[in-house]
Amino acid sequence: MPGSWGNVYLIKRLLQNKYMDFVWVVLLFVMHTGAYFVTAHVLTGHHPIHVALDDVIPYCKPFIVPYVLWYLYIPLLMLWAWWKDRAVLRRQILTLLVGMLLSYIVFFAYPTVIDFRPEAVGSDVFSWICRIIYRYDTPPVNALPSLHCSETLILYLCTFTVDPFRKQKWIHAAALIMAVLICLSTMFVKQHSALDVATGLAVAVVAYTFVRLLLLKREAARTSQPEKT
Repeated sequence: MPGSWGNVYLIKRLLQNKYMDFVWVVLLFVMHTGAYFVTAHVLTGHHPIHVALDDVIPYCKPFIVPYVLWYLYIPLLMLWAWWKDRAVLRRQILTLLVGMLLSYIVFFAYPTVIDFRPEAVGSDVFSWICRIIYRYDTPPVNALPSLHCSETLILYLCTFTVDPFRKQKWIHAAALIMAVLICLSTMFVKQHSALDVATGLAVAVVAYTFVRLLLLKREAARTSQPEKT
């Protein structure tokens, strides 16, 4: 029994270590990558996603810049949260996990693919970046809901709805503008349908609301407990 209590104590201390947050981030990434590989290369019978609005939205290659900046947007906001307030980082991780689970339920139940992506022709830098993205994201599966959009909105909401982050007005404004550009970019570079974007944003709102209510309920239960004398 003493050994068992000692093991519990060691596990508790380990989980409270600030570097343990990075372990959760790595585990989240591994789960994400593994599930994406299965849905992209193992599942068959993907359904094309294409709505009328997609034909109205023009193909605009410069939007590949905010699309690619997504790969910095996510880790930078998480690193900032780790540096400023680890509780916010844990909220980010938990909400990303819920959003990821919701998204992959859809990916497995109804595999989707984009069938209207153009060929990136031209010698300009935007065409060159588009060709790289298209080459490594072929076929363009897991379209609905858009992970680009859901994870962008999740990180924005988890970060800038609490102190001290929402008081950083210039960073807050820049993050909001970048979040909007990232979501728009998915449609303008034809990586996603407008329907993918809408469902991705919906997943983010559902995941954020669920985690927020869960944490509020947990905090209420903690404060309602009588103090020990």
